[in-house]
Amino acid sequence: MIDIDFKAWVKHPTFYLKKNYGSNDNPYLPKNIMVDVQTIYLSTNKIRGKWEDVKPDDEIDYIIAETKGSSDFKEFILLPYTGLKDKNGVKIYKGSIVQSSNSERFIVEYWSGQILVSWYLRSINSGDTSELDCFGEYEVIGNIYENPELLGSEDK
Repeated sequence: MIDIDFKAWVKHPTFYLKKNYGSNDNPYLPKNIMVDVQTIYLSTNKIRGKWEDVKPDDEIDYIIAETKGSSDFKEFILLPYTGLKDKNGVKIYKGSIVQSSNSERFIVEYWSGQILVSWYLRSINSGDTSELDCFGEYEVIGNIYENPELLGSEDK
């Protein structure tokens, strides 16, 4: 069975609270968050999901992100699961930053043709690409949205 899973980088989330079921526009709530996607509404360009950083006693129930009339998904970026896990069993998504046993770092990306989708690695240091085939030797160390500091040269 294929494990279909998405995360989303949400630029302007709307938080829905447990007690009053209304949205909260509190300026102290964060912008730019990673969300575990539960539902994708293709007809309205909207997603619903859970925020990874919510604690059990928090008031936040779920997150909604929508494109507000645009069809190009500018308010959030969907990150599909590759179907692979790293050496520690962590799921690998598009945009993940992985590190090899020799400390070289790569960004997980995909190429989409007419029929085939192919996952590959792009070296952060050299820009070289290689096919994503065996993941037992790699470890997820972050992603390009939450950890942009990992995109610097490995020599720093």
